[in-house]
Amino acid sequence: MGIDRLKPAYIPKESEEIPESEQEKQRESSSRQETTTRSGCTVRFNPKAHEEANAARKLTAEQKREKKIRKLKEDTSTGVNVAVYRVLNLSNPAKKFKVEMNAKQLFMTGCVLLYRNINIVVVEGGPNQQKKFKRLMLQRIKWNEEQATKDGTEQGEKIENRCILVWEGTVVQRCFGDILFKLCPTETFAREFFKKRGVEHYWDLVYGMCILEASEDS
Repeated sequence: MGIDRLKPAYIPKESEEIPESEQEKQRESSSRQETTTRSGCTVRFNPKAHEEANAARKLTAEQKREKKIRKLKEDTSTGVNVAVYRVLNLSNPAKKFKVEMNAKQLFMTGCVLLYRNINIVVVEGGPNQQKKFKRLMLQRIKWNEEQATKDGTEQGEKIENRCILVWEGTVVQRCFGDILFKLCPTETFAREFFKKRGVEHYWDLVYGMCILEASEDS
């Protein structure tokens, strides 16, 4: 019984031309199989190792969450950016929710003090956090959907509701923890709330603005 001979690979004759499509396939196959390093050495491409390396670089859900938090949180060790807003009417629950949730999602600290038409929103954080929160307060929330009154009472003269940026600046350290709401029955109570945290001047700034507005209207 004779030994089967291996058939030689087909070699085209010199007169035969290899189709352009076949040449392109050969070039693609060669480029996939081999990669030339900077040193000039040619190494064989390993698809499995490539996939494993990509998988190792992928972040887990928890790692992605931590990365997002690190991006949102800002280094305030050299100074804390503070913004003080006044809203004439902050009785709408949906708008209260937006203020609170955005502050929490941006990892900002501060407070919302409620007293008649002197509703004060104080937020502490980094410059990028403040930029996003300012856009929320002055552009995104439509405060004029509700009316306010000049004296903050139900019987007062109706005026358009609005939000005012009273002051923004930098302080050495934070004075508040997680955002909280405080309903104050009197002006004295409201000022004392800020005084306990060493920032009664926030109240003085806003209250002084209200007194000035009242004197101009009279």
